[in-house]
Amino acid sequence: MSKFLRDVESRTFSQNGEDGIINYLLAVVDASDRTLIEMGAGSGDKNNSMLLLKHGWRGELWERNKRKRSLLRERVAQLPCRVFGAVRYRTVRPQL
Repeated sequence: MSKFLRDVESRTFSQNGEDGIINYLLAVVDASDRTLIEMGAGSGDKNNSMLLLKHGWRGELWERNKRKRSLLRERVAQLPCRVFGAVRYRTVRPQL
């Protein structure tokens, strides 16, 4: 990571200062859509989308772990987003 990005790091909900980096990037790019998707959102206490949701963004949060997903739903109940569990998949062998 460049020294400059380290200068803008800050933590509100992120684990490693991503909140500050995201805020900086949004200040220099056009993000008019304000829609997000986060895979592996956890319980909402340490992720990269919570701060955006609290600032008017909308989106989808995906979390496979049922306990974390339940906590996440409680944390975002008043925010403009939906919470989903993992999509089940299966391996399909191609027919030759």
